[in-house]
Amino acid sequence: YRVIAPDLRAHGDSDVPASRWTVADLARDCRAILELLEAGPALVAGFSMGGMAALHLALKSPRLVRGLVLLGTSAEGESAVRKAQLISVLGLIRLGWPLGRVGREAAHWMFSRAFREDHPDTVKQWSREVGRMSRKALIQALEAVGRRPSVTRKLPRLTLPVVVGAGEQDVVLAPRHSER
Repeated sequence: YRVIAPDLRAHGDSDVPASRWTVADLARDCRAILELLEAGPALVAGFSMGGMAALHLALKSPRLVRGLVLLGTSAEGESAVRKAQLISVLGLIRLGWPLGRVGREAAHWMFSRAFREDHPDTVKQWSREVGRMSRKALIQALEAVGRRPSVTRKLPRLTLPVVVGAGEQDVVLAPRHSER
C-alpha cells in the first residue's frame, strides 16, 4: 500500500495558519492532498482530531474514501465538561504559562492515573510534544476541537467499512462515545 501521512494544520512541520480553522478545514486539506496525488479512493485512518477530520472527509467526499479507521475519536461534539477543560487549558496558554507546563498539567486529564503510572515515558513524550508546539498552533487546535459540530446524525449516510478503536481507560473520550 501507498501510505500518505500529512502533518495537519499547525501540527508537525506544517505552517500555523494566520487565522482560525476548523476540523472541516482539515478534511478539505486531506481531500486536496488525495486529489493532487490522485490517491483516492483511499483507506483513511485518523486518531483524535485526525479521526474527526477523516469522518468529515468521508461525509463530504465519499468518492475519495473506501474505508475508515477511527481511533480515539468521536462523531459527537464536545461535552460541557470537556469544553470547560479546554477553556481552562486555553486560559493557561493565553496567560503565558510555559507550554511544557501546560502539557504536564493537561496530561492529568488526558491520561488515566493507571496509564500515567504504567507508561510514564509515553506521558512525558506527549507532554514534550505539546511543549514543542507554538502557542498559536496549540490554541488553534484546541479551539478547532472544541468548536466542532456533532456529525452523528449524518453517520447513516456512510456506506463504507469502518473500524473503530477506543481505549478502555480513555478519560478524554470514553469508549461509549466512539461506539456511538
